[in-house]
Amino acid sequence: MKTSTLIRTTALVAAIAGFAGSALADGPFYRTKKDGGGNWSSTSVWQQSTSSSGPWNAASRVPGTGDYITISNGDILTVDANEDATRLTIGDSAQVIATHTLTMHGDGSTSILTVDVVGFGTLEISGGAVVLSGTTPLMTVESDGVLAFSGTNPAFTVNSSGLVDVLSGSAVTVTSTAAALTISSGSSFIVESGASVSVGGAAPSLTVTGDLSLYGDMLVDATSGTPFLDIESSQAIPDSGGSIEALVATTGNAPEIRIASGVTMTNAGTISGQVKIKGASANVGTFSNHGTVAANVAAELLIDSSLNAISDNSSAVWSAGTSSSAVLRINEPSNSLSGSFQLLHSGSTVRFGASVGTPSLVVNQGNITVDFNQAFSFGTVTGTCGSKPASNGSLTAGTYGYCN
Repeated sequence: MKTSTLIRTTALVAAIAGFAGSALADGPFYRTKKDGGGNWSSTSVWQQSTSSSGPWNAASRVPGTGDYITISNGDILTVDANEDATRLTIGDSAQVIATHTLTMHGDGSTSILTVDVVGFGTLEISGGAVVLSGTTPLMTVESDGVLAFSGTNPAFTVNSSGLVDVLSGSAVTVTSTAAALTISSGSSFIVESGASVSVGGAAPSLTVTGDLSLYGDMLVDATSGTPFLDIESSQAIPDSGGSIEALVATTGNAPEIRIASGVTMTNAGTISGQVKIKGASANVGTFSNHGTVAANVAAELLIDSSLNAISDNSSAVWSAGTSSSAVLRINEPSNSLSGSFQLLHSGSTVRFGASVGTPSLVVNQGNITVDFNQAFSFGTVTGTCGSKPASNGSLTAGTYGYCN
């Protein structure tokens, strides 16, 4: 899955170079008049030319598919009716606000961007929708650029063969009522190191059927409802160096990562906070930890029994710490966990509702709780813990077992 992302990233780099070059050969070219902006549907907002360098004249129509469209620096343009376009640049401190549907049609070109949000520019979906469609639509959000969601039911969809690259220093804010970000099969959404994605507001959702390359940071929370990430294709999320941090939800509804049937989600970075990692339905989906899973807030991080399986590797870390009352709870059994469980704070707890194989145990302080009729066995122990079982021992069935 990630191989295709790398191939298309090469095309995106070429597109950025091509779009930033000197005068483009075809056209026509449209730009806003540099007088503050207005509504897309108003001809008086636009100027047109046969050359990217002008001269510019009053437009005879509004721009659409096949045109090169620039929102001039500082202008604010509202998509006040459903519109279609092929190439769009949002300039420095400029804004496009979509209250209706803006469909961007890729035309198969790998040397021209379909959408370019330059530094300090903003593409805001305000109760409307933006759809990347057609053949190979390419979009970049440059450093200090923003892809934002506002209003009710805003939606951003990347259809098959589309590619979005969120560059270092830029931001995606999926933080409004029922905001939805959809990465369709065959498409790619890349969050570079140094970029950020915020998923919040009322019941936001992120659906990943294509490739999500998360080298930057994702912050998940909600003011109401349950925020969720639906993972519908096998891949590493987050990638090495990337992170998903779930805050203690305002409503008490923990953010959910839901893994579909037949799908393996591999954590190669860090997943932390209050979150429930679960199957999309009963006994489906596999979660594999090759990075760090950390319960680091005063709440529970749950590996749910609705999963079909969990696994890890020898370098994986499962930890509870840095905050009192942090709980890491494992409810899905495994016979093969080989990473380390770490208790790093007084009052933190690792709780086993299922057996997990023979990982190593690092105990600085905190508690181990083993649910009734379950067992925790470990291979090696480091750290200090009063009344700790012997190395290669186990906390076996009982009301509860404690190490504190």
